[in-house]
Formats: sequence, structure tokens, C-alpha cells
Amino acid sequence: MKRQTPSGKFVLRVGGELHTKLKKEAEQRKLSLNDLIVSMIKDSKTQNTYTEVATACENFFGERFLGLVVFGSHARGESRASSDIDLLVIVDPSVPISRELYRTWDHKSPTWRKNYSFHFVHLPHFDVDGRPSGLWLESALEGIVLVDKAGEVSSVLSRLRNQIASGMFRRNYLHGHPYWVKEEGRIV
Repeated sequence: MKRQTPSGKFVLRVGGELHTKLKKEAEQRKLSLNDLIVSMIKDSKTQNTYTEVATACENFFGERFLGLVVFGSHARGESRASSDIDLLVIVDPSVPISRELYRTWDHKSPTWRKNYSFHFVHLPHFDVDGRPSGLWLESALEGIVLVDKAGEVSSVLSRLRNQIASGMFRRNYLHGHPYWVKEEGRIV
């Protein structure tokens, strides 16, 4: 008996309440219900890896690990097979951010790190002359908070989003790459 090639189709039966939630989520993301479910199945592997990354950060930095944010194409839902996953790793100011930190992290982190681009940062300062890095501003627009130990990361991202919305910071592009400009005289 000859085996037929599977159609790739299957029926998933869910309760009405879950169906309504999924349908709303699909509409918000401008996806079909089927595409949403497929992306959720694919993303479950990534979510497990995020948990591993958070655990690795906890083990590496201990109490000095403050938070973890995914940003970039993966957070926007625009990643491709060749895309890396950008992660903002927020650490206490007592951790010097240096080449040595990156070397030590690369040496001690598991093999999955090859698909990830780690960006170690401190929480930004909001004094009169303070200007957060472009990484923070990009994360404010598109970042997804994965870990926020004391609520500080979410608070900073919210404040930055408000400053961007007020016109205090403006994103420009040069040769397809974003850079940020602080508008003088605008204080939020």
C-alpha cells in the first residue's frame, strides 16, 4: 500500500473562551488564526531558550542581574532563519561593562549563545544632560521585557517611550541604520 504524503493540515479544537482570545490576538497582530498558532508553536522553542538565557544570567551575575529584554527583528516579529536574537542584559552598575566581560561571558555561556547577540548595559541616568544609548531607545520602542527583577527595567522603558512620544528623542536613518537625536530644550 502506497503511503500518501501528509497534507500538512490538522484541526485543533479549543474551547470558546480560548478561541476568542486567540482570535483577538491574531487580529491585533494582523495574522490569520492559523498563522498565529504556527508562530506560537515555533516561538515555544525560543521561549524555552529565553528561560535558559535568564537562568544563565542569574548564575553568571547573581544579584547583580537586573533584567533581560529582547529587541530587534525578533521582537518585531520580522526575524528570518539567519537573524540573530538581540538581548539587552541589564546589570548592576557594580559590574564593569568591558571587553573582559564579553570574553568571560562567551567562554562560560552554552552553545546556544551563537544565535544570540548579547548587549550588556546599566540602567540609564535621567539627569539634565543624560542621554540613553540607542540600545535603550530601540528597546523602548520594540523591546519585550523577559525579566525585570525590581520593576526598574519596565519603568525605564516606559519613561523612554514617553520621551520619544513627546519628541525629546527622534530616530533618524543613515544608509538604512537607525541613530537617535536628542532634541535640545525638550524636557519631559
